[in-house]
Amino acid sequence: MSQPPNPDDIAPSTANGQPLVTLKDVGVQFPRQAQPVLTGIDFQLKAREFVGVVGPSGCGKSTLLRVLAGLLMPSSGTREEGTPLAGKPTAERIGMVFQEPRLLPWRTVLENMQLPFILTRQPIDRARIEELLRWTGLQPEDFGKFPRMLSGGMKMRIAVARALVLRPALLLLDEPFAAVDDLLREKLNEELQQLQRKQGFAAVLVTHHLGEAAYLSERVVVMSSRPGQIEQTIPCPWETSAEGLRESPVFGQFCAQLRQILRHSEAGSARS
Repeated sequence: MSQPPNPDDIAPSTANGQPLVTLKDVGVQFPRQAQPVLTGIDFQLKAREFVGVVGPSGCGKSTLLRVLAGLLMPSSGTREEGTPLAGKPTAERIGMVFQEPRLLPWRTVLENMQLPFILTRQPIDRARIEELLRWTGLQPEDFGKFPRMLSGGMKMRIAVARALVLRPALLLLDEPFAAVDDLLREKLNEELQQLQRKQGFAAVLVTHHLGEAAYLSERVVVMSSRPGQIEQTIPCPWETSAEGLRESPVFGQFCAQLRQILRHSEAGSARS
């Protein structure tokens, strides 16, 4: 007889391919600014999908994340939520990770992990917290440490764990590994990928690092210079990221393709 599934291994949304968020002709214009930040954005994210977003500085990548999160309403166009997100509080359906870990310095690791439960007035799930902290590599004797006592890589792991503690269906990442060295970035990428495959959340990653976008994503969205538009969406030419992928010719060729599209976009913007 087969064993019942481990609840911790069950994805927040079990419907592969079901739309989570759909943007239709979305534009964003801030008051007293002549030029829009985003214009004509058509984008759909599906359950369990991992999408990378790259583009020139200032093209509106972070603004796009805020629209996807529902934190910023479009000036034009529409944002629609699929069934896995609809009807749930934002903190329970969408997690966000920023460039800085944003851990509260006066709270211990354990207290930082408890914060989403406190803010949403839910019972603290100690088992869930400990499961995610084990993923970070911390031992139980480390749970009482303060952020200042941890390395930069460990603080970022905890920031990711905290964003997932309420089992959101969608994780949004705004250049979370920009401040770490390349070798640590690769390790954190691999750990994030393993966690995403196990828990099944969808993810959108904004990054300036083309190799990071290529390694983690199923497809990469390339944005143009401001006003930000989707220049192209490029599917990754491999099914899963395997050991040695970064050293393979196909990986190098794909990153070169992304770089060429970006350069073409920037050159076209400079001429206009």
